Amino acid sequence: MEHFLQLMIMGMAMGSIYSLVALGVVLIFNAIQSLNFAQGEFLMLGAYFVLTVSGAFNLPYVIDFFLVLGAMAIMGYFFEKIFCAPLRRASYVTVLVSTLGMSIFFKNIAQYIWGPLPQFYDEPFGTAVFRMGNLSLPMQYLFVIAVTLVLVLALFIFLERSSLGHMLKAASEDQEAAALMGIRVNRMISLAFVIASVLAGIAGILLAPIFFITLEMGYLVGLKAFAAMIVGGFGSIPGAILGGIVLGVIEMLGASYVSSTYKDVFAFGLLILILFVRPQGFLGEKVAEKV
Repeated sequence: MEHFLQLMIMGMAMGSIYSLVALGVVLIFNAIQSLNFAQGEFLMLGAYFVLTVSGAFNLPYVIDFFLVLGAMAIMGYFFEKIFCAPLRRASYVTVLVSTLGMSIFFKNIAQYIWGPLPQFYDEPFGTAVFRMGNLSLPMQYLFVIAVTLVLVLALFIFLERSSLGHMLKAASEDQEAAALMGIRVNRMISLAFVIASVLAGIAGILLAPIFFITLEMGYLVGLKAFAAMIVGGFGSIPGAILGGIVLGVIEMLGASYVSSTYKDVFAFGLLILILFVRPQGFLGEKVAEKV
């Protein structure tokens, strides 16, 4: 029983990483009605940034954390202004291809700066382990879950209780109507990119001590974040959170009880099953179109 509980918690931690990246994907999709295939690379850059800041300045972890968040916010803003805003009226496919191209660009830039070899980062807990009876868990996994809970609560309060959050939701629902109401839509779109970039950066910071920091770490997590969004309900913020958690738990249980070789098969197998059984996802709604 302790082993099963340990796997569940570790699965929830990995699912939390997927959820954070998926939340960013959902925010951007709702803002511009297009997917951002570079979202996984923001996670990778967040991990490299915290490694660099930690090694360069030798500051406390909390300060490193917020310095990286500031850098990710600036990066998300300029990414939208330089690469996405000029394509605002372009076709859906054009935007998809451009973000895919940007993901390759970011990966090559990271290779030029940090090199192709994996890098190790073990802050803030190192090898510290939480023990309760026969239950033994790395502290980093519990930290991931705790930070994700705080972020999800903060995002909910921001969207549901603040005027800026209401404006962001309004701009996501109908840009023309929002503009007529005096909402600066372009600023709201930039805000969506900033929040998405920060969420991905946090996911990278949290994931860095669990695995080696590599150029490919964002690619696979990004794919699973897209899968989580589809499993939970395309375009749904609660769905992205639920989909990520379910994906992480299924992946961890399958890797332990069946084979770690097929860990990714379980995640994408769930995606295929959901597409067959409930294409709109767990929390998605069927949309009827008039013919």
